[in-house]
Amino acid sequence: MMARFGHTLKGPNYNEIISNDVEDVNNLVHSIFNNDDLDEVQEKSKTIRGTKHGLTSIFYYLKDNDAYNIYLPITVQGLVELYPEYSDEIDYDGELKENYTKYNEACNDFKQEYSIKPQELELILSVISDKNYNNKHYDALIDDANVSFWIEKTLVKGRPDREEGPYALGRVLWSPQADSGGNRWVYDIMTEPEPGDRRNQCDVY
Repeated sequence: MMARFGHTLKGPNYNEIISNDVEDVNNLVHSIFNNDDLDEVQEKSKTIRGTKHGLTSIFYYLKDNDAYNIYLPITVQGLVELYPEYSDEIDYDGELKENYTKYNEACNDFKQEYSIKPQELELILSVISDKNYNNKHYDALIDDANVSFWIEKTLVKGRPDREEGPYALGRVLWSPQADSGGNRWVYDIMTEPEPGDRRNQCDVY
């Protein structure tokens, strides 16, 4: 759990969380997993140090990550960057019930529209929100304005030669000679990368 949600549980938050009475935390978790009464959860979370809304949302996420999403200032900002109309509707520092409900509705619409997995959403919203991250990478793109970027998708599972060895994923670009019908033109684009271009490979599950 620390690896997955370390940004919420580390540092001062972690020290405060472990200073709470275990029974109080158990009561909060019990309320989250056994009913959907956000009013009750909100009142219980207020008595627990270090939780704010982030930790509460983690427990909801663990309960049902299709319905509930990780709720942090950085993910709220990312959502607002995508949908500015929510800037006046979702306030992380406001009451949990009203704001977390709207946040989940917006996040779930976004996930459904773009077929985003629950575990991908937090990363996407965080990256969108992190201006320093974006600016740094935009600057790099400008510096490499004459460089092309290529992404190759390849199926690895069940293909030992692509799992390890000299032709493993990430070690070489694959360029089939022709498709099953003997058509070479299908793969012409794979002959276009030049020395110095940036290449990325990803596994297709």
